[in-house]
Amino acid sequence: MRLKMVVQLLATIAACVCGSAQAHTRVGVMVGVPPPVMMAPPPMFYAEPLPVVVQSIQPIPTTVYVENAQTSPAVGSWWYCPATKKYYPYVKSCSSGWVEVPARPTGMK
Repeated sequence: MRLKMVVQLLATIAACVCGSAQAHTRVGVMVGVPPPVMMAPPPMFYAEPLPVVVQSIQPIPTTVYVENAQTSPAVGSWWYCPATKKYYPYVKSCSSGWVEVPARPTGMK
């Protein structure tokens, strides 16, 4: 066993001595492009869904046009009640019957 260790030690020393005899020192500058760095793509995220907006559309109300009734022309006569001695519309009913009289503007004689 001792012999085996001595042989291994001598072989190691011989290899070291021979290697150092053939060793040459080299110094150099290397110019080049480094290999590209491969990176994983950034993670993809889905966008949030858009909010749902419910709008109720109210119909536009239609314009209703009410035509005014034709006004009656100026009355050519008045109604007189002889029982109360007053004219219509100051008296709503007349027991003796209405008498039609020609209309005269106030202040004219």
